[in-house]
Amino acid sequence: MLSPRTVSIACAVLGGLIGLAGSAAADTFASAQWYFGANQDYQTGVSSAAIPLQSFDLDNHSIVGAVSATAHADYLSLGSSAAFSTTNSLPTPVIEGLARATAETLDIFTAHGLPAGTAGFLVYKASLSGSNTATLGPTNAGEQITWGGAEVHTSVIGYRGTVAEVGPLTGLAPLYDYPVYLPAFTGVQYMNVPIELAFPIQYETPAAFYVLMTSIAKITFDPSVAETFDGASGFLDTFTIDAIELQDANHQPVPGAALTAASGTVYPGVGSVTTTSTTPGGSTTTTTLFGADCAGLSGLAHAQCLIAAAVAGPLCSDPIPPGVTKAFVAQLTAAGNLLERAGMASGRKQARLVKAVRHKLAALAKRATAAAKSKKPKRRISAACGASIGQLAGAAADDLP
Repeated sequence: MLSPRTVSIACAVLGGLIGLAGSAAADTFASAQWYFGANQDYQTGVSSAAIPLQSFDLDNHSIVGAVSATAHADYLSLGSSAAFSTTNSLPTPVIEGLARATAETLDIFTAHGLPAGTAGFLVYKASLSGSNTATLGPTNAGEQITWGGAEVHTSVIGYRGTVAEVGPLTGLAPLYDYPVYLPAFTGVQYMNVPIELAFPIQYETPAAFYVLMTSIAKITFDPSVAETFDGASGFLDTFTIDAIELQDANHQPVPGAALTAASGTVYPGVGSVTTTSTTPGGSTTTTTLFGADCAGLSGLAHAQCLIAAAVAGPLCSDPIPPGVTKAFVAQLTAAGNLLERAGMASGRKQARLVKAVRHKLAALAKRATAAAKSKKPKRRISAACGASIGQLAGAAADDLP
């Protein structure tokens, strides 16, 4: 029996051939498959795929049986189910028969809530229910199976990949740089079993997160014995994401943390692209987190997108004096223009332009800190607004080579 790790590594090697086929984007994919000798069917879909229960009758009724496979995929739940049954009155030269269903989801997340580059963890908290059944024995009394066997299980595996490396889902695992393997679910019955998939992250750095759920019902035949097999792994629509939690480097939840998802999905348990905080005096302020539409970019392009989003405004949810806004926008526009020139340059020229951008961003962060501390109403912004603009400057600077 292949372990989930063995299967995943094999898929990952093949995934390397397709990982560069297209730009990274949020995606879902489902596939359903069965085969027995020359008989096979493979169905795919964006969010669902199914091979309805169908029977087969081969070699003058010496091999009869039925198969089914169904998969469902969306950003908040996955499900898969596979069943394979056969009764052979004679030994078969076919090595194996299989029914398999696979549900996949890929989303690009950017975690907010700690300074850019800070290490932490993104944790999927999910629950799973389902069941497995399997019976295998010789069809004819007195015979004994001495080779082969049955494999019935459902597996859930997670991967984190860099945004630049993953491509659209096609049924094979994309490239990844951090896998999380869970033991296969081989038991008879599961009911709301809690599951966690924890990935190390850097705050304000986009990364692709991929979850793969597969149900298998498979028999490897003993070529000298007629066999009867009935197996099913049923976990359709039973893997549900209950929450996504953002943690610090010590695995402690980050208060007010927020998540940007390229799919636009609002995940339970974590904020969207704005966070709120309450000052000691009891007033509530909102911190704007820029770049919700920049998750698919990296490097200079990502920095330029962040700045363009900030210039398009609003800079903060809290009021900003017009004169302060004008000064911030002027600094951001200057940095954006330098970034545009740097993107078209190379070598020493690009290095000089990038250095100038760093100075502009550092000055922006310094001005934001000063404005948050100013005692003059016409120059003062809220502490949350100052933190938000400083965070923007830090995130853009981290993108620079």
